[in-house]
Amino acid sequence: MPLAQIILVTAFLTVAIIGNQRINRNEQQAIWAGLAKETAHQLGTPISSLMGWLDILKEKSNKIEDEDIKSIYIEMENDVERLSNISARFGEIGSIPKREPLDVSEITHQAVEYFRKRLPNRQRHVNIIESYQNVPKVEANENLLQWVIENLIRNSLDAIDKETGIIQIKTEYDPKQNDVLIIYKDNGKGIPKKNRNKVFLPGYSTKKHGWGLGLAIVKRIIEGYHNGQVKLINTGSTGTTFVIELPASSSY
Repeated sequence: MPLAQIILVTAFLTVAIIGNQRINRNEQQAIWAGLAKETAHQLGTPISSLMGWLDILKEKSNKIEDEDIKSIYIEMENDVERLSNISARFGEIGSIPKREPLDVSEITHQAVEYFRKRLPNRQRHVNIIESYQNVPKVEANENLLQWVIENLIRNSLDAIDKETGIIQIKTEYDPKQNDVLIIYKDNGKGIPKKNRNKVFLPGYSTKKHGWGLGLAIVKRIIEGYHNGQVKLINTGSTGTTFVIELPASSSY
């Protein structure tokens, strides 16, 4: 075969392969968005029903003087509200989410406070240590950014195999890059060296019944929707450190 024909065929095959990869990526994006929207739709009906039942309970609890029962109702209400937020998140991740200038430290703290009351305290104790600097705001979606923090915490709870678990979360500002940083560290068992390149891939999980979507969603939210980066900085037997970099709304 003449050289010119070989070059032409090679070029054609290259274009075909690239085109096929783009089609596959587009199909994957469409499937992801479709599943997210359908999940939000399916969650909507039972959540609305639960809210109705909670309204009835609220009327009855106002007549009860037992403070413990009232506090249980309040936490139930918080959990149903969280379910509603989860439904909204799936709707947002299946479309283009709205963003606005937000305080990353405040969003992170809110996510931590929700989990703090629900941390394991029987077989082991997990302590979350927070350290927030005064940082500039970032263009962000509050619902999705809280989802990122929650997924990291859940990931740590599965990885911590010590009697006393420690999760450290802090925010900083990098003036050179004009980025707001969320530095997240735990003292879990770490990620095996052979799997470190897979942690952000959908389907990767060390759990028997895990879906392997937690860190994949983190990456998608940070890099796909917030123009940021999430990096695995360090991992080993003493724990794992992730750093999230988000562009600041303006110079600080």
